[in-house]
Amino acid sequence: MTNLCNTLGIKYPIIQGGMAWIADATLAAAVSNAGGLGIIAAGNAPASWVRDQIRLAKTLTSKPFGVNIMLMSPHSAEIAKVVAEEKVAVVTTGAGDPSPYIENWAACGVKIIPVVASVAFAKRVAKKSVTAIIAEGSEAGGHIGDLTTMALVPQVVDAVNIPVIAAGGIGDGRAIAAAFMLGAAGVQVGTRFLVAKECNIHQNYKDKVIKANDISTIATGKRLGHPVRALKTPFSRNFFAKEYDSSVTNEELEALGAGALKLAVDGDEENGCFMAGQVAGLITKEQTAAEIIEEMFAQANAALYNRHTDKDNNAIHKILPHREPMLVVDEIQLQDGISVGKYTVRGSEFFLQGHFPGNPVVPGVILCEMMAQSSCLLVDWEENHTPYFTGLNKVRFKNKVLPGDTIIFKCELISKKQPFYFVKGSGYVGDTLCVSGELSFAVLKNSKISW
Repeated sequence: MTNLCNTLGIKYPIIQGGMAWIADATLAAAVSNAGGLGIIAAGNAPASWVRDQIRLAKTLTSKPFGVNIMLMSPHSAEIAKVVAEEKVAVVTTGAGDPSPYIENWAACGVKIIPVVASVAFAKRVAKKSVTAIIAEGSEAGGHIGDLTTMALVPQVVDAVNIPVIAAGGIGDGRAIAAAFMLGAAGVQVGTRFLVAKECNIHQNYKDKVIKANDISTIATGKRLGHPVRALKTPFSRNFFAKEYDSSVTNEELEALGAGALKLAVDGDEENGCFMAGQVAGLITKEQTAAEIIEEMFAQANAALYNRHTDKDNNAIHKILPHREPMLVVDEIQLQDGISVGKYTVRGSEFFLQGHFPGNPVVPGVILCEMMAQSSCLLVDWEENHTPYFTGLNKVRFKNKVLPGDTIIFKCELISKKQPFYFVKGSGYVGDTLCVSGELSFAVLKNSKISW
């Protein structure tokens, strides 16, 4: 969980993209129920439709969800009022400046997250009462800017003092991990959710996304000043050709594109504009929204914390500043983001010599130390730094651990806020729970002590 999760009331720092004619109440509720922030896309729909979708979503989920408003829509002002009246948790905005509506939304408790494609616009909206910013790169599907996500996100992060959410090109957990490395507090994902089982687009649309490869998208509309990325189809190839035909007027181009996305949503393979991002080439199957989110964050955890995936005693020495006899784990592995430690009690350990003569058991304090050491793969290690225990909470000892037992610890990162790490762990002998608790650490730079 990140600070963005706490702010938005979600489990995973992921926002579903506001895809017009696609992101309805059903998809938004499914994403929110799965721990992300689902979004209803207003697009060019009338305010009455948006209100109906908001109310439907409230019957499908008790979790926070949001509405995306395309500010170029002729209905945007009316939809802005609907969002305030319905007290939607979050509003994301695109294709325009939300400044005229921010004060009213903020007064109604609505969290505001504009989508930006440039540093200048990010700095302008950051001066307002906005909660965060979505920095969207040109890898995204739908309406795009010029800068790529890799170039845009770190520049926006450096330019503003509010959370930045990365968007564009986020197709799996590796991209989420990369976004965090760029300084993002979370991600927005659109194309991946096109193939969610709860997404109500035509099967033709989903099949095209699944069959796409790395060069299956094309950007059109640059001549009109609002480029769009979509899959290569008869429509998009025709539009691209006419865009560079000087005999075709801008008005004719605009007319050609009108309604093409809705045709794609309905499955028209000849005349539809099948908007999708470049990550379509990574997508191979349909999944539920929950499966998509859980898979992506398992991959992200592996990418972020799997630098040391399988450590024996000698390798652990290099990570933990412990030496015999205080090293009390035999091996540690990272499995789907869970740090798993293992120790077999030999019977000759120092910690067995003074406790209960004739009936030795592993002391509780040693079990806590074993659990802490088993957590080491969850921490970002740096040279000349030392991890210090800062707290133990909710520790429970359920069963004895005896000589000859092999105890396996499973430790999960709950949250981190540098330099602090908060971990939940448990230790089992076979199927028997022996110890559980919550631990916290601070990783601090070494300093010389003057005596």
